[in-house]
Amino acid sequence: MIPEARAESSARSFCAAASGPDASGNIVCGTPDSTGLVPAANILSGCVPVDLFGGPGTVTPDQAAYLEVPLRDQGQNSQRTLELSAEGTWGSVRGQPISWATGATYLREAGYYRFDPLRAGGIAGSGLQADVPGGAFDSKELYAEARVPLLQALPAIQALELSAGVRHSHFSNFGGHTAWQSGLRWQPFSLVSLRANYGTVFRAPALAELYQAQARLLSIGTTDPCGNKPSPQRQIICAQQGVPIHHKPQLTRRHFHLSNVA
Repeated sequence: MIPEARAESSARSFCAAASGPDASGNIVCGTPDSTGLVPAANILSGCVPVDLFGGPGTVTPDQAAYLEVPLRDQGQNSQRTLELSAEGTWGSVRGQPISWATGATYLREAGYYRFDPLRAGGIAGSGLQADVPGGAFDSKELYAEARVPLLQALPAIQALELSAGVRHSHFSNFGGHTAWQSGLRWQPFSLVSLRANYGTVFRAPALAELYQAQARLLSIGTTDPCGNKPSPQRQIICAQQGVPIHHKPQLTRRHFHLSNVA
């Protein structure tokens, strides 16, 4: 089923683009011969010719419908979370309470994403697309933070407070990490507040970054038949079509390789 769909889409695109006039001047699908005409033996029945270079409005709805192939991607994502938290005050500095908060979280994430075979094979869409076959991971985190008032109700210091926090995370597939932050907030008067913070951060990779399949992208430069030292016969055909003749080097192939980070 998958190879047949891919072959059908490729065949339709090739047949529709490989068009030219027949002996009667009608545009038909088929490979022209050296005269620039499509012989009767080369005409492909059931094909709808398409002029891809005729400018806006030249592709009719029937032509677009012939080239169109339905695409269907499939994917699923699930998240399960559990969070426990507590907050309050404990002790005081200069009569102002010290605020604190602590908690624990649990997260399990799973999912997959599979592109339509035509899209995955680069037949439709923007190049090859790499599937995420499926995977899962879970994380457990503990955190604690506090805000401590240092000074208040003084000249040029309406409030001065210190904040600090720490979070430890442990992931099922790549271990643990501890991040922390601290900050100082100074409020000289009610309309102005200045803050300075410093901390470390950690971003866990997403499912796609962990489990995306390897893919090889192939970009092939298109050869211009009228722009790569055409033969004298080809020059005549190009001139008949109103295409200027240029001598440009043929484009080369470039390979790119993508791989998962896991």
